[in-house]
Amino acid sequence: MGKKSKKKKGRNVEDLNERERVEIYGRAAKLRKAAINKKKTSSKRLDWKKNVRQGDYDQEFSEEKRTGKGPKSLDVWAEKALSKAGEMKSLDNITEGDEYHRGVLTTVSRQGGILLHKGKIYDYMLKPEMLLMQKTELAVGDDVLFSFDREDHCLVEQRLDRKHILSRPDPTRPGVERVIAVNMDYIIIVTALTSPDINYNLLDRFLIGVEQSKATPIICINKYDLLTPENEHLLDDLKNYEKLGFEIIKCSAETGEGVDKLLDTISGSTCVFLGTSGVGKSSLINSIDPELNIKTSENRERAAGRGRHTTVMAQMHHVQRDIKLIDTPGVREFNFLDIEKTEIQYGFKEFTEFLPCKFNDCSHEKEKGCNILPAVESGEISQSRYDSYMKIYKTLDIKRLGPKQRDNLLF
Repeated sequence: MGKKSKKKKGRNVEDLNERERVEIYGRAAKLRKAAINKKKTSSKRLDWKKNVRQGDYDQEFSEEKRTGKGPKSLDVWAEKALSKAGEMKSLDNITEGDEYHRGVLTTVSRQGGILLHKGKIYDYMLKPEMLLMQKTELAVGDDVLFSFDREDHCLVEQRLDRKHILSRPDPTRPGVERVIAVNMDYIIIVTALTSPDINYNLLDRFLIGVEQSKATPIICINKYDLLTPENEHLLDDLKNYEKLGFEIIKCSAETGEGVDKLLDTISGSTCVFLGTSGVGKSSLINSIDPELNIKTSENRERAAGRGRHTTVMAQMHHVQRDIKLIDTPGVREFNFLDIEKTEIQYGFKEFTEFLPCKFNDCSHEKEKGCNILPAVESGEISQSRYDSYMKIYKTLDIKRLGPKQRDNLLF
């Protein structure tokens, strides 16, 4: 008598709906990429995210096609990802109730972190089956369902749907997405008036990233107490953003100026503080809630105008007026995920009324039939914003250059 075949438990990939297929194949691509990266040293990028969004689920590496050996097809990894999803109940429709409770993650580490539930914080752990997916599955701001395994300790069971995602490419692995924070209502772009001086090109890069996240941007000019007749020219280009309708708040963590206006704007919401090192994000959060006493290292004389990293990982703080503030590490550059060169123009809202040009792939540099160039000449689009657009447009051609080579274009 032959061996009795074991009945396969759980769901099959073929049974998934479209939303579930996108999620599972996205996870499968990440799992396979992680496995390959252990041995693979080539910088060739696997654009799994674009393929999955287009429904092209069975992409294979050229090396595998050539040799017949390698990391198996994406379908095989999808079966593994579906198995993990079943163990994690991530596709099950569990609901909030007596057994499961809703919380928001305030910190995320390798095996767990801290979450907020009904105004109280709890330590949480991840199930062993969930640890493999942790780095790509969880981020500060995620809403989750959890159960209590002890009175003051909980176990995260499932991540709920996200409404907004702020992410950028990993600086050391450009093809890998690094999620900064999720589910925020506002992204507060913090820049210093001086020390370091306002960098409008980087501000424009941040605004494009905010546009991708679909959250609402707020431009916060910190260190406003340092305004003098000698440096007030640094605010000249800020008028362009005021005309475009961006919310701009001028404040000082040192004196408290403008902090109340900021609190009135973000009351009852979840916010992300985003900016370069040294602009005073942590100091600003301390001025909102001094009890937090977040470590800072912004001695203006010692820093000599250069920022220093003090926040090493994103962290959420629950403060007055039911505000959830997410502090993020300072960045020195901000690149984009899954954006084509021709899409950069839509990150500049004043361009839209003049689009499309005669040619769909118009770079707005010198082409005939361009509608943007005449608008710049007439003053309908500011020269400084146009220059910033061209600088960002050109950086998309130099993604693989080293930091020193990029600096001339990025800054």
